[in-house]
Amino acid sequence: ALGTPYPYGLTPPQALLDDLTHIKSSAEHQLRVVNDLLDLSRAEIDELDLYLELLDPRQLFQDAFNSIAHSASGSTVTWQLQLPDRLPLVQADPVRLRQILLNLLSNARKFTDQGTVVLGAQVEPPNLHLWVQDTGEGISPLMQERIFEPFVTAEHTSRKLDGIGLGLSITRRLVALHNGSMKLDSQPGRGSTFHVYLPLPNLADKTAPVTEPTQ
Repeated sequence: ALGTPYPYGLTPPQALLDDLTHIKSSAEHQLRVVNDLLDLSRAEIDELDLYLELLDPRQLFQDAFNSIAHSASGSTVTWQLQLPDRLPLVQADPVRLRQILLNLLSNARKFTDQGTVVLGAQVEPPNLHLWVQDTGEGISPLMQERIFEPFVTAEHTSRKLDGIGLGLSITRRLVALHNGSMKLDSQPGRGSTFHVYLPLPNLADKTAPVTEPTQ
């Protein structure tokens, strides 16, 4: 119903478009929750596998960012994508890397009512450093490790939270399976930045391929 051109031969009123977009966003959120539950059960028996390939991270970053930023259109939050002109290819599972990005971006959207959400990336040998930064409520020092535990969410008395507290737990597991690492910088009232470091392949080869910027 949200396809372009509209499949019914007429332009729906804006109120209907808003409702359909909300339904679509809610269904995507429910799918992520179900997938997180399945991934957690696989991880508990060491069956959370990766299918690695040499891939172009730039396009994947753009697609994941646009997916979440588009669903948040109409809010008072400014979404920014900060990527260099050239990025190296990385050895990663494209489905899982997209899941990492979507979980971090969805988490930022959940806790940010105004200000900015930024997805950025840069090369910091021997890693590709990517981060999701928000100007949301921030996380207390006591909770900064606990939020990575299954079924734990950050405690904010000012809002009722959706979700069941699996996204960050699964995200850290997926980063570790890529032989990467994850770090959190946050202060209450000043927002949060989640840093992900993924190892670059073929570091001995100084002519490692890079992706060209897309138009």
